[in-house]
Amino acid sequence: MPKGLRTAVAAALTLLLTLPGCSMFSPSTPLSTISLDVVPKANNDSPVAVDILVVADSDLLKTLLALPAAKWFEQRAQFLRDYPQQLHSWSYELVPGQRLVVDPVPFEGDEAVGVLVYADYQTPGAHRLRLEGLEDAKLRLESKDIRLVANKD
Repeated sequence: MPKGLRTAVAAALTLLLTLPGCSMFSPSTPLSTISLDVVPKANNDSPVAVDILVVADSDLLKTLLALPAAKWFEQRAQFLRDYPQQLHSWSYELVPGQRLVVDPVPFEGDEAVGVLVYADYQTPGAHRLRLEGLEDAKLRLESKDIRLVANKD
């Protein structure tokens, strides 16, 4: 192969691998099912808002990991406006004693560097979980916080 052609092929491959939004070699989420179980009397016997986020940008993920749930819910609309391609969110509201199974999750296979769950509790705390790398996740919304209780890789 002539040197000029090799250089052109190498340049084309480099361009393809570095294009923004190109998900051919980007990490994706294998998560297919999320179960949410809310204990009776959770959140002072009040509904709990839950947001599941798929984040496709590592700097944005770092920013979100520094936010407790209360700040996320307060600033959610602005984050979604500022990062329409890098951040996707699904919202649910659950009442104490309710069980919800999201199967399949709406983002299975999407490009993602992180998957986060925020729960809007009335008590102070981060109320945030990371779920990337899991195929199935079972979350328990307890009286004052959310936790991952079971998962299958």
